[in-house]
Parts: sequence; C-alpha cells; structure tokens
Amino acid sequence: MVLIPTSVRSVVRLRAGFHAAQPPLRPLRHLARRHLQCGGAAGQGLPTAHHLRGSCRRRNILRNILPEHSGDAVLQRPEEAQVRRKLPPYGVSFKKDAKNGKLPGYVVVEQRYMDSKVEPANDDHPSHDVYQGQMFVKEVYETLRGSPQWNETLLVITYDEHGGFYDHVPTPNHGVPSPDGIVGPDPFFFKFDRLGVRVPTIVISPWIQKATVVHGPNVSPSPTSEYEHSSIPATVRKIFNLSSPPLTKREAWAGTFDGILQILKQPRTDCPEILPTPVKIRQGDANEEATVSEFQQELIQLAAVLKGDDLLTSYPGKIGKNMSVREGKEYMESAVKSFFEAGFAAKKLGVDEQQIVKMRPSLSTRP
Repeated sequence: MVLIPTSVRSVVRLRAGFHAAQPPLRPLRHLARRHLQCGGAAGQGLPTAHHLRGSCRRRNILRNILPEHSGDAVLQRPEEAQVRRKLPPYGVSFKKDAKNGKLPGYVVVEQRYMDSKVEPANDDHPSHDVYQGQMFVKEVYETLRGSPQWNETLLVITYDEHGGFYDHVPTPNHGVPSPDGIVGPDPFFFKFDRLGVRVPTIVISPWIQKATVVHGPNVSPSPTSEYEHSSIPATVRKIFNLSSPPLTKREAWAGTFDGILQILKQPRTDCPEILPTPVKIRQGDANEEATVSEFQQELIQLAAVLKGDDLLTSYPGKIGKNMSVREGKEYMESAVKSFFEAGFAAKKLGVDEQQIVKMRPSLSTRP
C-alpha cells in the first residue's frame, strides 16, 4: 500500500465520499486524532506515542519516503530510534526499491513543500505550480506500474482539505464519534464530533474495476460510518492484521477501503503503463526570495522542534515568520540533518536506541 498525502487537486480518477477531518491537519492521517488543531486542546499536546507508524514499524512493513527538508520528520522524534534508518530520500530509494520489488508493505511518500529553482515544490499549495504536483503523481504511478509488485499494490492519493471549493453535500454531524472525548478550549469548546467537507481521493490498484466510483463504506463498520482521514490507519490495520487496537474511537468507526479490492478474481492487465503529461502552467522559475506562507511557517516550526529551537522564547511566534522560502528551506534541511546526525552519534556512544534524541539551541543554533 502506497500513500501520497497532499493538497487539493481538481482532477481525480476515483471520487469517493471521503470527508476531511474537522479541523483538517496533515499529520492526523496517522494519528486518528483531531484536537491538535485547537492548540493541543485541554493541554494534551502531540500524542506521538499512539501513532500508526509505531504499530507498522513493529511489523516491519512501513517506510517513509521523505524529501530531505520535510518537516513531517518531527512526528518521528519520540518513536524508536530505528526510524532514523527508515527515512530514505525519495529520489534515492523509491524507484530503486520499486524496480527491484523491495518496497515494504506500507510506504508513505511526502512531497516538497518549499519552492526552489533546483527542487520545485510539488505539493500544489498556492502559489506553487500545479504542473509539478501532477508530474509527481504521474511519476509515482508509473514507478509502481513498472514494479514487479504492481499486482500487490494499492495506491491512495488523498488531500488534507478541500481547498475552499464549494460542495453541495452537507458535512456529516450525526453519529460521528469524538476520537478520544477531548473538548476544545474556550470560546468554542469544539467536541470533534463532526466531519468536514469532502476531499478528492484517488484509489488505484489492478484489483479495482475500471471507472469505479465509490460514494461511501456501505454502513460498515457502523451504520453512520464514513470514509475520512481515519480510514487510512483503519485500512492499514485491517489489511495487515495489526494486533494493536485502533488508535481512537474514530478509527474504529471509520470505513475501510479493503472492500473495493475484493470484487475482481484476478488483477487487471489493462492498467496504463504511462499517464498523459500534464500541461505546464507557470512561466519562469520559482521565487526563492518570496516570504514563506503561513503553512510553510508551520513546517519551519515543526523543524524547530527537531533542532531544539522550540526552547527559545521566540518559539513559536517569531520562528520562520520573516524568512524567505530559500531561508526556510535551508533551515528545515539543517534541522533534519542535525537531528539525524545527533541520533547516529548517540548510537555510536552506546546510547539505548529507544532513547529520545532531544536537541538544544545552544548546541544546534548558529548565530
């Protein structure tokens, strides 16, 4: 199973009744939780100890394929140290492993979120070139299609939110369980008991009938169940028969994708090997001196946790606020590199691999 979590695109091959979490947040696809968006509701913070990746790694079926400067690596910090050996750069390992039939059971492929002339962003966030994002999907699909593991592949391409587009379907607000009973802070006291608008989701496999459109999970596992972001950990848990219980009540409730793979008796042989090349839209190179967006600033703040700069008084409000895209990219790359180097150094010193590496600004921050 290969997952590409990304931003909204306008063209999909399979449109499911797949709802955004409310509030939406990228990392929650693996946490099956929602309260982090409300500033760590009730002071709960980041529940990284209860993370799908931990369950998958204990079964040795997960690999994260990350761009070198991905802020998503911050979610790995409190987990077992073996993660440092399982974050290979996308450009180095993905194609090679796919070609050799050595991809693990579950792969998460991250995009580039910082736009540069050498490495254009391919996440489709404004104001990035949508062409780059579509080329990224094309590349991942064609890599998997040419792999000897193709007949064992389920490719899921989904989105963190709807991007502001109108949707005529009402957002579900009945029978949606709160993940863990946590209530948001004053003044809204949000109960996390509803879903957001629908988001496009593409599910691709030779085991799926051509031109299939799925509107919902057919009252399973409960009469009110829907496809939503918790469907990802729920599906992974079901397909791989993980022994650990669901992360939250929301995951236990969410619909799973395995049913659409059980219709055909044998894999299709007519899946295209090459996808059409998208039309290039943007003229000129990326503007590396542009000020980072609010989303990019949040990624920089995640990187600051790796670097130890979250201990500074300027965190989180000022870190990354006035950076250019170039500066932000360099900061994130430096943070991830420093964190990994510290982890390897600790291992050489004989530190228990289960120990958490915690950087400090005095050792990692340059003047």
